[in-house]
Amino acid sequence: MSIMKKSLLILSFCLLLVGAARAGDGLYLAPKFGMNFSNFTGLKQSGFSPGFNVGLSGGIDFAFIGVEASAMYSRVTADLSDNTKVHSNYISVPVVARLYFLDLLYISAGPQFDFHLSSTVKVDSQKTSSPGSRKALVSGVVGCGLQFSQFGLGFTYNIGFTNVFTNMFDQFQPGTYNAKNQNMALCASWRF
Repeated sequence: MSIMKKSLLILSFCLLLVGAARAGDGLYLAPKFGMNFSNFTGLKQSGFSPGFNVGLSGGIDFAFIGVEASAMYSRVTADLSDNTKVHSNYISVPVVARLYFLDLLYISAGPQFDFHLSSTVKVDSQKTSSPGSRKALVSGVVGCGLQFSQFGLGFTYNIGFTNVFTNMFDQFQPGTYNAKNQNMALCASWRF
């Protein structure tokens, strides 16, 4: 294929993308907030516990596809046993591709990167800082939702690929350092 044909093909593709972006909603920013329910996989007694998330997302929508990245503060809570609870704080950065149906429904999927801020472990009524949490985690996220013109409501599920704890956490709950995050979240957003 000659250089002229390649150049025309690339230019045509770029014009197609620009035209699709202009036909869709284009660029947007959206504050987001919601609830999440989390636990650790690989633990016998880990139950889902409520937490919350708040942050800002931005993206670009074309005619029926889009890409979105978010920066979210997430408070994740998990019950390790009847008397042991872990509270962890993260900055979560999901980067997802969206596929739209009927100008209203969407499905999404992509990677999520979590940066650990702090953790506390509560055993009975005694709280202590958790020195054994990893500083960075990687997970996969899938979701679905409704996107009206500005208001959006979405559900996401993510499953961790990396272990949450280092061996140092073993002092609180033996054998838990092979645990991975599992999280379900319901978020509302407002585009501008």
